[in-house]
Amino acid sequence: MYSKERVFVDSSVIVGFFSGESKAVEVLDSLSDCLLCINDVVFSEVAYKLMVLKFLERNERFRLHALRKDISDYVHVYEILREFIGRAKMEFLQIDEKVITEAIDIGVKYALLPNDALIAATCKHYGVRKIATFDEDFKRIDFLEVVEI
Repeated sequence: MYSKERVFVDSSVIVGFFSGESKAVEVLDSLSDCLLCINDVVFSEVAYKLMVLKFLERNERFRLHALRKDISDYVHVYEILREFIGRAKMEFLQIDEKVITEAIDIGVKYALLPNDALIAATCKHYGVRKIATFDEDFKRIDFLEVVEI
């Protein structure tokens, strides 16, 4: 078991970090002594959002079919994420049937979108009490503390 405090990192912070947002960099720097955690939802959201951002560097507007057509131009995002996760020594928290069942209850109770409910349920299931996020919806969840700078 880890002696470091565990903090769940939402996709908004990771995408902000890769976009060069100073607040996201500050948040991650402030957590250097913590064990950072993500789940498959965050991995998927970050990979997709980074692919969209890379697409928009070359194109005026986003079109999903164009991204799919040229997906081989954007798969390097996976390697970028692999390196980031490895350097940050992030812990992957698995989503199982118990987490999904809990997510349904949490989604209803706190009026959350499905991915946010899955993230909150993951935190609850694994006993993670803090979350680094720019999503205001997590402030409504009484068992989570949003990391502030």
